Amino acid sequence: MMLNEKPLNEFQVAEIVGLKVTALRSRRNQGKPPVFYKVGRAVRYYPSDVQGWLEAGRVDPIAE
Repeated sequence: MMLNEKPLNEFQVAEIVGLKVTALRSRRNQGKPPVFYKVGRAVRYYPSDVQGWLEAGRVDPIAE
């Protein structure tokens, strides 16, 4: 998390990663990435956490 980043809501993250909001909620309830933060009742994601999660799942078929 970087303090100068503007946090994203679950709708924005779902659009960025190509998941339905319900799938993102399900992942959150199962304790799966991406990392999220609670601000009161609101759920927020930081772009650097979302990017890190996506990069961790990157597969380079040439390198394998």
